[in-house]
Amino acid sequence: MKPTSAVAALLLAALLAPAARADESLGIQLVREAQAKMAAGDTQGALDLLEQARTEWAGSPVVACTRGDALLAAGRIDEALSEYDRALSGPEAHHAHFNRAVAQDVAGEQALNQAGVPADVGALPDGPQPEMLQSLQAARPRLEQARDDFLSALDLQDEPQARESVGALNRRLDALAKIEDELRKRAEQDKQKDDQKKDDKQGDDKQDQKDQQDQQDQKDKSEDQQQKDQQPNPDGQPQDNKPQDQQQQDQPQQQDQQPQDQQQDDKPQDQQPQDQQDASAKDQQGQPQSARELSEEEVQRLLDKLARLEDEARQRQKAREMASRRAVEKDW
Repeated sequence: MKPTSAVAALLLAALLAPAARADESLGIQLVREAQAKMAAGDTQGALDLLEQARTEWAGSPVVACTRGDALLAAGRIDEALSEYDRALSGPEAHHAHFNRAVAQDVAGEQALNQAGVPADVGALPDGPQPEMLQSLQAARPRLEQARDDFLSALDLQDEPQARESVGALNRRLDALAKIEDELRKRAEQDKQKDDQKKDDKQGDDKQDQKDQQDQQDQKDKSEDQQQKDQQPNPDGQPQDNKPQDQQQQDQPQQQDQQPQDQQQDDKPQDQQPQDQQDASAKDQQGQPQSARELSEEEVQRLLDKLARLEDEARQRQKAREMASRRAVEKDW
């Protein structure tokens, strides 16, 4: 897409305009010389002449369009667009619309080329490509504006070049729309993956915190149990002492361990009945002993002890009878 020449427009404007003043004549002469400079490739020389022409022929759309062409050739696109805007309402409107469309198209394609945007979606590289998506979002409005300017130029003057440019831009915009949709889809999928990773990390952090809290609670519970074990019972005894019923259970075993001769020396009258022992234990402790079931070993020991006591009682009775017989025999 090349900008149209302003020479024909200049000649037409010169013919239709009334007799030009001396300053306007100088301005027209400077525009012609600038056109010659651009044709020879001397863009900067053309801009110098057009700067002087703008002073001599102030407000001229011919100077504005010609200067816009020189700026576009120099790659100063934004400045060229400003010059074309000044000529949209004058006799150079067709030229301004057409060449402004060219400037917008050049700016949009430069942005796409810098980001490496391909011609179609099938040539896209793998991955979300955020730079391509950003360049598409910046270039698409420029290309749409270029298409609108070509259409405006067609409304003013039907020409094949503008018509072909509109068709080419429509195809380009359709291809870019597919590329942009694909890149948006990839960006959304990538965002979902990042969100899932964040959620997984947060879940792992919460689980770690829960595990640490459980360990701390278990530690606190263990310390509380240790402190509780070390504290005395309400009756003043440490918790690790044996309970009263265990002491009673151990008592017969201690009695059974007494020497045999000491058990034989005990007199029957010194033995207290079981009910007296229970009463004595009740008086000593201030409360009745709780009943419990004896084990088989304890029952056997009690039976053995009772048999010994009966045997000892018989022996003492026999001894008394023998002593009595000796006394009778002695009296005789």
